[in-house]
Amino acid sequence: MTFKAGEKYLRTGVNLLLIFFIAFIFSQSKYIPSGAHPNTLKEIIDFFIKDSKSEYYKFSKEYNPKTKNYKSGLYQLILNSIDNTDIKRKIIILIVAESLGIVEDKDLELRIEKLFQDKFQSVINDTQDNKFELLRLKNENSPGGTLRMEYMSLCNNFKQYEEELFDKCLPNLLKNKNSWESIYMHSPSLEFYNRSKIMREIGFQELFSQREILIKQRNIIKQIKLCFSRNFCAPSDEELFKSALKKIKEIKNTNLFLNILTVEGHGPFRGKNISKERNELENYYKKAEISISQISNFLKLLLRENKNKELEIYIVSDHPPVLTSLKNKGTLNYSFLIKRKN
Repeated sequence: MTFKAGEKYLRTGVNLLLIFFIAFIFSQSKYIPSGAHPNTLKEIIDFFIKDSKSEYYKFSKEYNPKTKNYKSGLYQLILNSIDNTDIKRKIIILIVAESLGIVEDKDLELRIEKLFQDKFQSVINDTQDNKFELLRLKNENSPGGTLRMEYMSLCNNFKQYEEELFDKCLPNLLKNKNSWESIYMHSPSLEFYNRSKIMREIGFQELFSQREILIKQRNIIKQIKLCFSRNFCAPSDEELFKSALKKIKEIKNTNLFLNILTVEGHGPFRGKNISKERNELENYYKKAEISISQISNFLKLLLRENKNKELEIYIVSDHPPVLTSLKNKGTLNYSFLIKRKN
């Protein structure tokens, strides 16, 4: 064997080791939900292919006939509330909770249901005058994917082409009513899924991204830390909720419709030992607990600071989590309402 031939084999061997090392690193990466599991990656790619059609401002024609004709009960409740606005100023808040849909694991489903009920009931109990109540609404169907659930909740449909859909969206309907302001808030950049354009077409008067505020502040070190430690380089929902409370205080003389999309419950859910199914489910439960706790802390401050106002808070999950441990991914979302007692 010549020296050049040996060098060639050595280079090939080093390249193979490098490829193996990179694959290993990615399989342990926190940025790949559930590790580099083929089923998960296929599902994520499938989601992106379908949802990315909205980036080009059209839904996929091929996708429409395969989906059920879902309708949102939440949409109608909010619409009725808007129509019944009296002289007193009203604040309606819709919180879309990332990845907190109903899982196809009975034990985990019951535990997360209890989390929601206990945390939200503690919000009610924390109000001294007992003016508010918690209602467990009917489960919402999940069309799969966050953006599709946003269409469902805001527009009561996600199958039509956008130009046919947007006129019926709640923020656009509010434009025809006096003294309403609508705000959309999310922690990651609004360029993700082209929300900066889509949410304007849906009718929101103001769009807010916690990450984009951070970019404007030019805090490079904090941005780098976030990109190495969090999904989408996004600040926590805690920061987003602080900004939401500030926005509510700033708006004094008009009715307000505020839409908040969380990010804290997003994957990954895989632990170090990916061979154990319960490991992934327990990691998901811990994430859900953090996300629900953050929502509850926001609600406590919200009710405390606005106890004499007409306040309605709708909380709905966007879709069940992507868990490779479960064969069935789930098709339903939790739905709750906190409102002033009649």
